[in-house]
Amino acid sequence: MTMPSNSAEHTLTALVRQDDDQWTALCLELDIAAHGNSPDEAFHALQDLVHQYVTHMRATGRRRFSEMLRPVPPDALAEFLAGGEPPSSSLVQREVSTARFAYA
Repeated sequence: MTMPSNSAEHTLTALVRQDDDQWTALCLELDIAAHGNSPDEAFHALQDLVHQYVTHMRATGRRRFSEMLRPVPPDALAEFLAGGEPPSSSLVQREVSTARFAYA
């Protein structure tokens, strides 16, 4: 769930799933993915990438949170959800908080 654009904190959705011996975390609202050897490692790597993305967007003049959103395309989401063995037991939803970032 995304908070209003005038809020200093936004919550984004991350899906984390297993592919063989590797885990992948995907931020649905920003179309950013990261990998790791465990769900937590993939999730923390994703948090770091989200931070880098937001920092870059702010540095290039896109300071409003609504200007930073770029949702995962439906076909890419379908492909992500279809991966993993078995999908139902290896898919985890988590929240990515942007509380450590300041927004105009």
